[in-house]
Amino acid sequence: MAFGQALEAIAPRERRYFAISLRGDRVANVPLLQRVIDEARSASLEPIFVTQVRRDDPQHRDLAARFDAEICEWGDRSHSEQLERVSNVYAASHSVLSDRLHALIFAVRRSALPIGLLHPNSDKLTSTLEDVIPITFLDSDASTPSAALDLDEDGSARAALESAVQRAQGELDSVRSSVLRLVS
Repeated sequence: MAFGQALEAIAPRERRYFAISLRGDRVANVPLLQRVIDEARSASLEPIFVTQVRRDDPQHRDLAARFDAEICEWGDRSHSEQLERVSNVYAASHSVLSDRLHALIFAVRRSALPIGLLHPNSDKLTSTLEDVIPITFLDSDASTPSAALDLDEDGSARAALESAVQRAQGELDSVRSSVLRLVS
């Protein structure tokens, strides 16, 4: 249902970030992150850790310091203030790597390419997203990405993503209309 609304209009801007939003209750795979960040930097993308859930701040601060990366931390901001900041970062992001479903959904709504980080015995990301949008998945236990990151040099991956979201929106239009008729 998160794709039921139109994609948010985004003024053309440079997509300079490679955003990373990780669950703070899981230990980060530092060697994998190092490889992904190195690849992003070699493509002239700036890594930025993005806190979408306040309790993820401590791990993001540690990782940002370790990798000499930027951070969009929550700190003492209100929920609405942080959501706006997160949205702005994702709008300026080429890609978003996350093990948080809503981070990937928010990223897609800002046309950032989603990269799902999969944990053993958890199918939440795959079961929710893989049949709806084109998405890359990385194994959280791997020491290196299974394939090179798609840096979408010709823009085809972003166009495919936007088309998939529009298709999902179209499929939900009839459901939304039925629900509105029921509650009206």
